[in-house]
Amino acid sequence: MRILNSDFKDFYDSCAVQTPDEKPVYIRKSKIIQPSNNGDPAQLMIARVLKAELRVFSKMPWEENFGEPGLLGFCGKLYPFWQTTSSAIYPTLEGLLAAVEREPFESGPDGWNKRRKEEFDTARASKTESEWGFYRWTKADLTKFFTDFRANIGDQVFIELGVPVFAISEGGKVNGKYVELNSCLKSLGFDQLMKPFAAYQELDTYLGNNLATRMDPEAKGMTDKLRAETHGFDKWSFRTHKEDAPKLLKKKQKQQEAKVEQEKKVEAQKSQAIADEVREMLGDN
Repeated sequence: MRILNSDFKDFYDSCAVQTPDEKPVYIRKSKIIQPSNNGDPAQLMIARVLKAELRVFSKMPWEENFGEPGLLGFCGKLYPFWQTTSSAIYPTLEGLLAAVEREPFESGPDGWNKRRKEEFDTARASKTESEWGFYRWTKADLTKFFTDFRANIGDQVFIELGVPVFAISEGGKVNGKYVELNSCLKSLGFDQLMKPFAAYQELDTYLGNNLATRMDPEAKGMTDKLRAETHGFDKWSFRTHKEDAPKLLKKKQKQQEAKVEQEKKVEAQKSQAIADEVREMLGDN
């Protein structure tokens, strides 16, 4: 897999250096789009393609200063994650619950008192209304979120979006829901779920098969420069590399000739030594 036009570094990039295949090509340029039913074509497309996933957020509890849920789409699958108000990312339920135990998040001006902590631990549903007029998160809700939304959603969404990676979140970089295409996996804690080479292999396979038509280097709209790079033509394609300069080539040729000549001399010396030994043996007889 060859990564082009990337505006960030990710945790599996070293694998691309170790296995420098020209194809498939991953045009890893991130882009943030705010879904809208009354926006530009890109916003409309996101709202249509991710309609089911975006609906998830409208049904979730909300609590001031507790953080925000998010969904990461990666090669046909969804992975839930949680982002706190301090921008800490938790891609697993266990990690988030451990963080809550260590230092409960604030809830409104009074923070997490004993009653709120008991409510979080024991409440069975998200219909507990807080004094601030919102439904608050419970351990049961978080468990449901991390369990239900880690699922295989198939290829259609990824094919229509034309990317192997996307992320859905609430607030943060823009007001309201937003979708980021070609997200940085490390920034969303995905390196805690998958090893670098496994992530690289899955991307390589997915781009080369499931998204082969979408990520084709000859796709319409690709710049001439990018198309040339995908075929291995870079700034050196029609120039002479330093190691290929005429003087260096001539020097290499002379060194090679000298090496061959030396090997011939050694062989000749060995042959002479054997002949002398044979003559000496015949003379003795």
